[in-house]
Amino acid sequence: METKQNPLAPRILLVEDDHDMVELMKHMLAPVHSEVLVAYSGDEAMKVLRRQAEGGSPVDLMLLDIMVPGMDGYEVAARVKADRLLRDVSIIMTTALDSAASKTLGLGLGANDYLTKPFDPQELLARIDAVLRVRRSDRALRRRNQELAALVEVNRMVNASLDLDEILEATMRGIGGIVEVEAGLVALVSEETDNLVVRTTFGPATGSDRRRAIERGEGIIGRVVALGEPVLVNDVDRDPHFLAEVDEAGRVTARSILSVPLATRNRVIGAIQLLNRLGGGFTEEDQELVQAIGASLAVAMENAGLYAELGDFAQALERSQAQLVQAEKMAAIGRLAASVAHEINNPLQAIHNTLHLAQRKRLAAAKRGEYLDMAQSEVERLINIVQRMLD
Repeated sequence: METKQNPLAPRILLVEDDHDMVELMKHMLAPVHSEVLVAYSGDEAMKVLRRQAEGGSPVDLMLLDIMVPGMDGYEVAARVKADRLLRDVSIIMTTALDSAASKTLGLGLGANDYLTKPFDPQELLARIDAVLRVRRSDRALRRRNQELAALVEVNRMVNASLDLDEILEATMRGIGGIVEVEAGLVALVSEETDNLVVRTTFGPATGSDRRRAIERGEGIIGRVVALGEPVLVNDVDRDPHFLAEVDEAGRVTARSILSVPLATRNRVIGAIQLLNRLGGGFTEEDQELVQAIGASLAVAMENAGLYAELGDFAQALERSQAQLVQAEKMAAIGRLAASVAHEINNPLQAIHNTLHLAQRKRLAAAKRGEYLDMAQSEVERLINIVQRMLD
């Protein structure tokens, strides 16, 4: 038996074997606007709890009578708190037993509160409200911790690379793990045209997304870049700036949009846009998270840009150094050639002069022989110079 309400209402399980008490408690719970489930024994309660948990609609609160058929309330509480799938269920024990030992045992087994029959309806509602508020706070805290842990991981992934495409893909994977959405994209401002160009996407059929450039102020994403401010829209049909051909991604029809600018050094360089929050609309917490990720992404992109510029500078420097080395080599070759020319020129000049003298007609044979010996000596000197160069 159950009373169905909206899916966001708290889900309460009554574990009570008295049918009249069940009807009375249902009437008492009407102001809570809850979904009420009923089990008339401990064994049935365990089955209902497990069925709901495995079906994705877990029980939030169990009003557990201690004196029920089969396993009693104490055993049910002990089994629930020992079960990894069920341990998050909050428990208020209800019983006619008013001893301190009974209360201590119930609370010691993990019950959140203990209510003695007969109880006042207002007291019951107050106890339920208190337990559910603590439960909501605990869930919010755990979700926030999970989001912060995921944010740290996204920052780690984003800053682990200096390649822009790897940075963008890591960012979108990280966002998808924190904020559950149907699709998303990152668009960057082109330095050549000052228009937005979609750089990466995720979601159904977004990998083949090839759209025209987006002008500043065009659509929600263009307006975000133009103004440098985030936009959260949970009903795009009511937003006059929404433009399907600009704001949608792939085959996903937009219903809700969260768009956040990417800014660095007082300059907007692009935007992150998410489509269709699953399980409800986008929240301010979602916006804060995506803005934090966007800030990290902008810094990482700036670092990647500086790294690319440094790489270009290093290549230019390497080319300049190569040219300088080549120039030095040519200069050294020139100096070597001049030195070689000087070394060779002296014996060549001596050979030329002695042979010229030896060719005179009226020269005595002894003198001609002397000149030829001198020429031979210079030839040997020239041979030695060349040999030293080759060595």
